[in-house]
Amino acid sequence: MRKAIVTGANGFVGSAVVKELATNGVQVYAVVRQGARHLEKLQQLSCVNLVYCDLADYNSLAEKIADKEVDVFYHFAWAGIAGEARGDEDLQLSNVKYSCKAVQACADLQCPKFIFAASIMQYEVAALKQTNKQMPKTSIYCSAKIAADFMCRALADSLGVQYVSAIISNIYGPGEMSERMINSSIRKLQAGIRADFTPGEQLYDFIYIDDAAKMLFAIAKLDMQEKDYYIGNGKPLQLKEYLKELQKVVAPEAEIGLGKLPFDGVSLSYKEFDMQSVYRDTGIKPQVPFAEGIRRTAEWLRWQDVNNSSWGGGCKSEIIFNKLSIAGAFITKIFTSDDTRGRFTKIFEQHIFAEKGLEFNCTEDFVSMSCKNVIRGMHFQLNKPQAKLVSCCYGMIYDVLVDLRKDSLTFGRWLGVYLSAENARSLYIPRGCAHGFLVMSDMALVSYKCDGAYDKETDTGILYSDTDIGIKWPLEDINQAVVGDRDKQQMTFAEFKENKNFIYI
Repeated sequence: MRKAIVTGANGFVGSAVVKELATNGVQVYAVVRQGARHLEKLQQLSCVNLVYCDLADYNSLAEKIADKEVDVFYHFAWAGIAGEARGDEDLQLSNVKYSCKAVQACADLQCPKFIFAASIMQYEVAALKQTNKQMPKTSIYCSAKIAADFMCRALADSLGVQYVSAIISNIYGPGEMSERMINSSIRKLQAGIRADFTPGEQLYDFIYIDDAAKMLFAIAKLDMQEKDYYIGNGKPLQLKEYLKELQKVVAPEAEIGLGKLPFDGVSLSYKEFDMQSVYRDTGIKPQVPFAEGIRRTAEWLRWQDVNNSSWGGGCKSEIIFNKLSIAGAFITKIFTSDDTRGRFTKIFEQHIFAEKGLEFNCTEDFVSMSCKNVIRGMHFQLNKPQAKLVSCCYGMIYDVLVDLRKDSLTFGRWLGVYLSAENARSLYIPRGCAHGFLVMSDMALVSYKCDGAYDKETDTGILYSDTDIGIKWPLEDINQAVVGDRDKQQMTFAEFKENKNFIYI
C-alpha cells in the first residue's frame, strides 16, 4: 500500500491512523474541515498532505485530490459523536448522507477500497430494540451508524468499490478529547471525586489507540471483499473488572461507586463478532495491556489539565511544573521545539526553577545507558542528600522516588512516573528521597542533574523490592528484573529507620 485518504484525519482515531500510515511510508491525504483544530502533529508528518473539505462538500473531493492512484479510503469523519448531539436527528441524518458522498468520492477517485468506521454501539441499539426497554434519544446516533453502514455497503457494491466495515469497540488513550467513560473516570479520580457507575456486570472490551491504529492499517493491506473486521482487544470482561483496574492504576486509595447508578441498557454477549478476524488474517494483535494504557492516558490527561491551568504560566517557551503527592517533588514538562530538522529540547533553566521556589544548583550532570528490565535503585546519600532532576533522553523508564524524610507527612511512601523522550518530562526529586528506575524500552538513556556534592562514603540505597515500601514495578514478574549486585544487597526500610547517620532534610 502506497497511498491513502483519511477523512476526519484530525480526530482521535483518524489522527492515530494517519500517524501509523505515515510511519510506514504511506502517503496520506488527510481530509479535515475548514477551520479544524489540532493539526500541528499532522503538519509535522512528511508523508501527509492536508486537504480542506467540509463534510457537506465531499462530492468535490475528486477535484481537490487529483491523484488517481490511491489504494484505500478511510472514512472516520462524523459529526456529533458525544453528548446530546447524538440525539440530534438532523445532524445524524446528515452524517448518513455525507458518508454516502464519501463512497461516491472514493469511486470518482478510482480508489478500489473503502473502509467505514462502524461502531459496536450499532449492535447495542439493535439488541436494545429486541427488548421492551425505552430507547434513549441518543440512540439516534447508533441508528444513523447502522443506516450509513448499510447504505454505504450497497452504494459501494453498485460502484464496484470493495467495502470493509471496521467495527470499533471501545478505543481509549492519549488524544481523546471527549468526555467518554475512560476520560471522565480518570479525571474524577485524579481530582479526588468519586466516580459512580452501574454494577458493571455487562461485558466490555477496550483497546488502546496505538493498537487500534495498527489493526486498522493492517486490514487495509488485505484483499477482502465485503468483510467485517472487529477492532478490539478480543478479550471481553465485565465492566467492573476494568473499572477496578483503572482505579488501582490512577488512584489506589480512591473510592469508585460501583452500583451507585442503575443499569437500563443491554449487555452484548460478544458472540455477535468474529473477534479474532484481524489476528487470523493479518497476524496483528493488541500489545498494550489495559493497565499500561490507562497509565499513559492518565498522564496525558493530567498534562492537558496542567497546560490549561494558570499553574505553570501556559507560556510555550517555559518549563511547566506539576506538583506531585510527595512534598517538594515535581514533574516538569520539558520545553521542546520541533521542525523539519528534528527537535530542540530545554531540560533545565536555573531562573525558571528559582521562580517556582526551587533553588537547584547543578553540580553534577551524567548519563546512564541501560537495557530493558534493568532496575537501578533505590539510591540516596546518608549525610549529604542531593536533589536530582531526572530525564529520559532515549526510550522510556518508570522513574520512582521514596520519601525518606522522617518529619514528612509522606515518610516511607513512594511514587512512580513514566519518563520518555516522547513525553518530554523530567522528575524533580527533593533532598531526602531515594531514587531509582525501571527500563521499559529495549534501551534507555537517562540523564541525571544533581544539586549537591557526591559523597562516595555515604552513597547507599534502599532495597528496590522492600516489602514495607511496596513499590509496584510495572513488571509481570519482579524476577524478570535485571539488577546489579550492589542493589540486590541494599538495606531494607526497617534497617534504614534504625540508621542514625542519615541527616533528615
